[in-house]
Amino acid sequence: ATIAGYDVWKEPLAAKRQLGVLPEGLNLYDRLTGREYVAFVGTLYGIDPAEIDRRTDTLLDLVDLTEDADKFIVDYSQGMRKKTALAAAIIHRPRVLFLDEPFEGIDAISGRAIRAVLQRLVAGGTTIFFSSHILELVERLCTRVGVISHGRLVAEGTIETLRTQAETG
Repeated sequence: ATIAGYDVWKEPLAAKRQLGVLPEGLNLYDRLTGREYVAFVGTLYGIDPAEIDRRTDTLLDLVDLTEDADKFIVDYSQGMRKKTALAAAIIHRPRVLFLDEPFEGIDAISGRAIRAVLQRLVAGGTTIFFSSHILELVERLCTRVGVISHGRLVAEGTIETLRTQAETG
């Protein structure tokens, strides 16, 4: 596989620098603040400290966490945790973003904030792989869909293409 032109076997670090990941199970450092966590991830990607500060502030504002940025993650709601993890996943401006059930267990306000961020990323050219069992979300957010059954890709295309295939198949 290649990611943004980098072979994942031959250039794994370069490929990983192009990726952002928001896993379903969030393993955040509870004794850091949201601001500290996002900045920590920026440091791991080797971003300049001044740039980390600027991006962290921008991202926390974007996900509507500025007011709570200096509270410990242990005190965050599930929605606040997801938004923090999303900000950390995109601090290095990845070209490809993987999201696993990003809307599971969050409130409507957090969901709107996350959708707005994702729409902005797509408009900026980021490719997003979105995993969900909720068809309504997939229909609203995705331009192309892949259906996986027992670990195999069994269908792929636009929502309309898949509907047509299902009706005629």
